[in-house]
Amino acid sequence: MTSFNIAASLAYWAKETPSQSAIIEMRNKTQVTFKQLDKESGLIASGLLHNGMKKGDRVLLMVPYGTQFVTLAFALFKAGAVPVLIDPGMGKKNVLHCIKQSEPQGIIAIPLAHAIKTLTPSAFKSIQLSVTVGRKWFWSGPTLDQVKRNGQTDYQMVEALEDQSAAILFTSGSTGPAKGVLYTHGMFNQQIRVLREHFGILPGKKDLPTFPLFGLFNTGMGVTSIIPNMD
Repeated sequence: MTSFNIAASLAYWAKETPSQSAIIEMRNKTQVTFKQLDKESGLIASGLLHNGMKKGDRVLLMVPYGTQFVTLAFALFKAGAVPVLIDPGMGKKNVLHCIKQSEPQGIIAIPLAHAIKTLTPSAFKSIQLSVTVGRKWFWSGPTLDQVKRNGQTDYQMVEALEDQSAAILFTSGSTGPAKGVLYTHGMFNQQIRVLREHFGILPGKKDLPTFPLFGLFNTGMGVTSIIPNMD
């Protein structure tokens, strides 16, 4: 069976251009190659499944855009989970409404988001697995480092059908109430094809994406993403 898992694009570039930088992050002067990104995301994917995450689970991803964000997004794709991405710029009230609407089964987030989850539990009541990116305080669940310790270096990504759910992206809410849009793996693969053909994007090029989703597309197209030192 042909797998349409969007993470297969990362595996392809990890094989074709293993030493090419996938991400260059200016805030901490770090680089990660396609091979490193593929290996790290696979380790996290298998660790998440070991800790109880299941294929098809909706997982709230609340991590600032950067190397960790891209790595975690592809880890969720590999595990067959469905990342839920919400723009924090829409304000706390709207963000909590979007979380409640999406009913995620898991959350991977920085400590600040976990603190909000603890103080406003009603929006997060559907969550069964909580993973902290960074230092954990008084809430339950493993840290990302603990998840990686349970991972497997030889993990093989979950196969995905073309119409299988890949992610839920919420609109900004600038023209009305924010709405969750379901993307399938087939839709992501088609968008990558259209972007590459329409704009003549070639692998090996460098790009400074100003929208996190385009950073994910860059990874799927073999393009190096430059992440500036800004919020």
